[in-house]
Amino acid sequence: LVNFALLVNPFAVDPEHPLATSGKVLLGNLMNERIEKEKGVVVMISTSYRNLIDKRHSELKARDLAEYAYETLKESVPELFDYNVKFLVGTMDVNTRLFVPLEKNDDTSSLFPTSIPKEYFETNQIAEFVIDHNKKQSEEFTDPYQTDLRKVYRNEHPTEIMALKCMDGRMNLPLITGVPMGIIQPMRNIGAKFSIGWKALYDEIKS
Repeated sequence: LVNFALLVNPFAVDPEHPLATSGKVLLGNLMNERIEKEKGVVVMISTSYRNLIDKRHSELKARDLAEYAYETLKESVPELFDYNVKFLVGTMDVNTRLFVPLEKNDDTSSLFPTSIPKEYFETNQIAEFVIDHNKKQSEEFTDPYQTDLRKVYRNEHPTEIMALKCMDGRMNLPLITGVPMGIIQPMRNIGAKFSIGWKALYDEIKS
């Protein structure tokens, strides 16, 4: 299996290390031609919200994370930008699991990551695949049958489940375990390494 996308999450106290490490993984895959150059790679920044009150905050967080990721990768892995790398920045509604990219228009111009050159937001094959696949996953997640499955499962197994995962997103735990989609809550960081003292992780657990 090959990494085509780098998922950026704000859990680590110092996210520079996981960003730089993952960027080097993507660069290695490109240099060794494990990834076709024309397909490219994606740096994906996705922040979640549970209600409309939190949506604006989530959008601002996505913007700031994108700009931080860009500056970090430019400094630590500048060779990565010689390839077809694109940024996919947006928010995810926890209730539907639908990812919506930030778009630059009159209403959201203050939310758009202005420090990143616009050519890095042009799409490539991997970005298109991610958006299309997410739409299908969202439709499956909100299907009434899947909703009923989650209700039945939670009634029988009221314990909340969190999975600490790596940033590459290759493990499909609902498929592996047979648990309905949306029961296992994934948390991602480089190498699946977490510290229980990280405030961002604590806030996510508490919510």
